Amino acid sequence: IKEASEIIDNITPEDNEKSYAPVKADDSYFDDALFIGDSRTVGLRSFGDFHNSYFFAKTGISTNALFTYSDRDETTGLTLSQVLVARQYKKIYIMLGINDLAYGTAVSFTDEFFEAVDKIREYQPNAIIYIQSIIGVTKYKEQSAPNTFSNATVLARNALLKSKCDGKTLIYLDLASVFSDSEGYLDTLYSADGLHLISDYYNMWCEYLRNNALPES
Repeated sequence: IKEASEIIDNITPEDNEKSYAPVKADDSYFDDALFIGDSRTVGLRSFGDFHNSYFFAKTGISTNALFTYSDRDETTGLTLSQVLVARQYKKIYIMLGINDLAYGTAVSFTDEFFEAVDKIREYQPNAIIYIQSIIGVTKYKEQSAPNTFSNATVLARNALLKSKCDGKTLIYLDLASVFSDSEGYLDTLYSADGLHLISDYYNMWCEYLRNNALPES
């Protein structure tokens, strides 16, 4: 918690001013998009609105499993490298980190995260990469397993992820705020298990992405 507080306090105003002018997009905007993530992205594939999008998603996946251990998408059986060489995507949406909370520091996590981003960029040099903030956990979930699910750790890591995005080809999306309560925890309204969204609320995720698209040239 101390580390989290120090990291958030040390993020400069300039780090939080990197932004872009979002536009409203329709669902066709996501037809050439790839979503990369863990069980929450598995849920987006199952219950979201973007049926023509591409996915690489696996329950329990951590950041280092993208390339180091080459985990496979649980629907297609493909590795991320195989997905990235299959076609060129115009947009890539990434949400990872909930399974990394118990390991390393915010700095080491962020370094590993953007090493993976750099690797993705090698395969997809022309894609706009959207970094979706890590959705937090409920207060009850944190209290039940504080060494595994620290919401303060989520906030600190999100702050560092945001500070690394340039608002041009690397866009930070504060998705977590859509589902947060007044204390920054995942609101119990949206989650039955304290970790995952209830299926009825994936439409809110999709609507946020529609409202925060980068204008296409």
